[in-house]
Amino acid sequence: MKWHQRTKWYSILKKRDETIPDESTYILSLSNNWLRVQFAAEHTWSQGRRPFYNVWPSVAAGLSRMTLSIKCSQLVPLAVSLPFAISVQFPVGGELRAGNHRIREFLACRIPMVGNRFGIGIWCDSGEKDRNFPEIPIYWISQFFMDGGGSVEDAVQAVGNAGLSESESIAVEACIRVFCGIALIANDPDFVEPVVIQADKDKYRKTGDYKYVEKAIRRGVLGFDVGEGISISPHFRSPHFAIRWTGRGRSIPKVVPVKGCVVRRRGIADVPTGYLDDGHGEGRRDAT
Repeated sequence: MKWHQRTKWYSILKKRDETIPDESTYILSLSNNWLRVQFAAEHTWSQGRRPFYNVWPSVAAGLSRMTLSIKCSQLVPLAVSLPFAISVQFPVGGELRAGNHRIREFLACRIPMVGNRFGIGIWCDSGEKDRNFPEIPIYWISQFFMDGGGSVEDAVQAVGNAGLSESESIAVEACIRVFCGIALIANDPDFVEPVVIQADKDKYRKTGDYKYVEKAIRRGVLGFDVGEGISISPHFRSPHFAIRWTGRGRSIPKVVPVKGCVVRRRGIADVPTGYLDDGHGEGRRDAT
């Protein structure tokens, strides 16, 4: 499958004009604060080996609509465990639909904060181009902050998207929800698996040997597939996910598919049920 990928603005400009200074010097020379932050975020992502998450259509829409009924203090440690900056990619022809737009990719970069606050910057690519420089994508920019005491859902609702239309704001909010969803499922092998080179894919799935992941990283591929092993029933028009509490004392949040929408999950014999039975099934199933 072909995926939309991020190209740094600096790389585009350097190709147009080889006389511009090195990246760090160029970033410091920028007078526009928003541009400086974007260039710095892309530089951070590049320095971190360009980590990416391929979000498959089977889960993208569901994650973008998921109600984030979890405290910020519970999600922040999971978000911090992700790379400092990540590119979240959608497939060509399977872009994330949000508002009146098709999201191709977005960059999420952590914002250094003080105390218990956590923040990320979002640069969302819907395919819009600069009229004068058609090779340069135009990004919708937003910032998302979480405080320890409140809920993530409240934090999402509080996001201000100055300068964006209502439809553009809906698209950016969808990106924020997908980012939070990735943080919640990043360590769940039912949903997420490392990307290995194509020749090693079957061998990795049969053996689980991490050497194939390390080989991909050495070759410059640091990525994860999200939802590749999940199929959604064609009769279920609005697949979505919910957060349920599992583990000892029901203290571990786990993203689960709504009953009936998942018809295949790689490596799972039985599809979980009973999650949304008018509240009677909530909490019955355990990660253990």
